[in-house]
Amino acid sequence: MSVTLDRISENLIPKEQLCRENTWGTVHGLLQDKSYLGIAKYRRQGIYSTWYDFSKAYDSLNHYQLQRLLEKLPLPKVMKSTAISLLKLWNMELVRNDEKKPQKIRIRRGIMQGDSSSPLWFILASGSIIYQMKNNQDLRKVTKNKGRIIGYMDDLKWFSPNEEGMKLGSTILKESALELTLHLNEKKCGYYNESDVTDENEKQFFIPKIRKAYKYLGLMQKDKDVEENYEILEEKLKERTRKILSSHLTTHQKQMIYNGSVVTSAVYVLGNLSPKESIESTLKKANNLDIQLRKIAVSEKVKVRQMSNSRYHLPERFFGMNFRSIKTETCIQFIRRFCYLMSSPDLEEARKNFEAMDKGGCRTPISDFRYVAKKYKLSTPKNFTNGYREVTKELIEAVKKTELKEKLKDWSKAMTYPKLVLKYEKEISYPGIRSLKLSSDKLAFLSAASEEQIFLKAKNFSTTGKGIENCRFGCNKPETNTHVTSNCKQHQYAGRHDIITWNVLKKIMEKYDIKEKLEFGSAVVDIEKENIKITAGRKILTEKKIYYNTPDVVLYFKEKEKVKKIIVLEISVPSLTKYCWQQQWKRIKYCHNSVNKLEEFNANKEKEPEEIKNIKLEMIPRNINLINILKTNYKIDNVQFYSIVVGTYGELVFNEETLKTKQMFLTELKFSKTEYNKLIRDISYSAMASTARILAKHLAHQNDII
Repeated sequence: MSVTLDRISENLIPKEQLCRENTWGTVHGLLQDKSYLGIAKYRRQGIYSTWYDFSKAYDSLNHYQLQRLLEKLPLPKVMKSTAISLLKLWNMELVRNDEKKPQKIRIRRGIMQGDSSSPLWFILASGSIIYQMKNNQDLRKVTKNKGRIIGYMDDLKWFSPNEEGMKLGSTILKESALELTLHLNEKKCGYYNESDVTDENEKQFFIPKIRKAYKYLGLMQKDKDVEENYEILEEKLKERTRKILSSHLTTHQKQMIYNGSVVTSAVYVLGNLSPKESIESTLKKANNLDIQLRKIAVSEKVKVRQMSNSRYHLPERFFGMNFRSIKTETCIQFIRRFCYLMSSPDLEEARKNFEAMDKGGCRTPISDFRYVAKKYKLSTPKNFTNGYREVTKELIEAVKKTELKEKLKDWSKAMTYPKLVLKYEKEISYPGIRSLKLSSDKLAFLSAASEEQIFLKAKNFSTTGKGIENCRFGCNKPETNTHVTSNCKQHQYAGRHDIITWNVLKKIMEKYDIKEKLEFGSAVVDIEKENIKITAGRKILTEKKIYYNTPDVVLYFKEKEKVKKIIVLEISVPSLTKYCWQQQWKRIKYCHNSVNKLEEFNANKEKEPEEIKNIKLEMIPRNINLINILKTNYKIDNVQFYSIVVGTYGELVFNEETLKTKQMFLTELKFSKTEYNKLIRDISYSAMASTARILAKHLAHQNDII
């Protein structure tokens, strides 16, 4: 088909046929449709709209006409003869149990459904119908050259300024279609004009008059799009959303399907409607749809009711759920539609019609854009020489940037965790959200917990206004989500650390084809192969006594039984408040000073090590350290240290330290980008799942309810 398209000239496909290259199909057709109807109403001129429907159009197309078409196309003779021969060979086999030999039935009409070339053959063949409607002299005379036709595949619509032109045009179209053996389904055709008077001529005409509405390009319409469009849309969106969100898919999968089906369907209708209402009313309806669909998310446990609505729409990199807002996407559609209208040379007539209507105060795509531009402080584009897509892209980016800023502001105005996330706005990521193991209810639980929206004591403070009570297990610390997930004396956090270490070991062993079975959750390993030795959770014996001598993972790379390179990996799962502090401390205790305990540098000896805030790590003096000891013991200089730090909610902050670790996996351990991404997704998920278990266990005490 692509070869054929490259060889045929543009004028072989009529510009009124919208199924062609560089045309925004249905939107193009709806813009023309609204301009013809709108300008007639604005100027108080009569107009007749006629819709045509063919019975089994693909199955009815005459092969003789296709053969004639192929012979006239500017294609090489070999291609023509091959195509015609194939056309004559089309057949189907009828297999019956009582007959040994299948019967071959020759196909003499129709083109194959689903074949990539079929749409092209159909629009080329049916182009003769549009040609007849445009060039029939009698029809042009009757309509005074004001008749217009638009087509989208086999959906044709004819506009006539008078009844005589409507009837003559319909007759010509019917006869032209019959030449191709295409038959009108007269019961499904229809015409409309504003007059409600029924006369005898109307009853005798073969096309019925539309009383309620006719569905064209997905929208129910008469002279204006009817209110029924919104009612049907709301009902279908609720049904589809409930089906998606009640499935066993992960939240990431659900939002992808939701954004690709629910949101796009809503935007197509709301972004192309021309109803008898203001743009404010349309956007209010879009916002109402967002509210109704969020309620379904709550009922299906994808979202906790108290959780911020802004977070429901925020990108995943902010620990959001990334469900797009219908209201925002509708505004973006208004921008796209305006830019396409102003840049397409085929829409010059429609553009002039809309400009005239806009000057008269009517609602048009131009006025819709002006409203959105004012709302988001956008400049009106003047130059479309590089195409409308480049201009549209810049405007859409500005809208998304403004919306993101507003949602982040709303999310962080009264909560601590969002402020921490915004501190690392350009670096933070939550790879675990995309894990296929992370259920929707678990993600919703974690999201609510991070906002103090589950019934910890901090939640009581937000609902009653009283002071935050201390932990129910007697920790003498405020019972916030940070305390519960990282510092509460009731919980053992080693299991969370070990499962992340297990994931790292598992991926390294897979990479180096080590077949030894690794017990699930085990962080203690001692494996030696020909070229590599892996130890985890083992003390390293040294001549001089050091306190920090048990790194999480040590990799020894050997050549001819001699160690040539050592990589030390340290793993930590802190709260986001201490993320960078932990990275710095891990490096100090193995590369700077492995002798002295952290508590020795605490000015306030009464405080617990986990809550130390006044220690300046950069002030810790240098002393004997593990990295230098390994260099001395193995007589090599290539001993490297890296930390893998994952937040309690699966956060990864890609600062300088994390990027060093990433580069090590890609270069030193020869991980591919896909393998590395899978690793960080798994360790992020493990942190999230373990934290969810800790929170649930904490809440289970004294029969507290989530």
